[in-house]
Amino acid sequence: AIAAPLLRPTEAEAASKYAGAMYANPSAPVLTLLDHRGCSRQGTEYKGPKANDQEDEQVVILRMQKVGPGEAGAARFLSNVIGEFNA
Repeated sequence: AIAAPLLRPTEAEAASKYAGAMYANPSAPVLTLLDHRGCSRQGTEYKGPKANDQEDEQVVILRMQKVGPGEAGAARFLSNVIGEFNA
């Protein structure tokens, strides 16, 4: 049922509806989780008000970064895919 829309003989609706909307080098969300509970390090990443609880020692950082596959990563992925076909 999930793949059924992919089996249509016509192009995807988004291809004609949003033509040219693809970005050449898009940004991707990158999450960083910091947990300093029980650590003597004083975190300086969070700038907001303190909760005065253990939550003050935990931070989730979300940044949008340009992310590319890189040559080594692409080669590794291709090798894994080919390995799956040969298995």
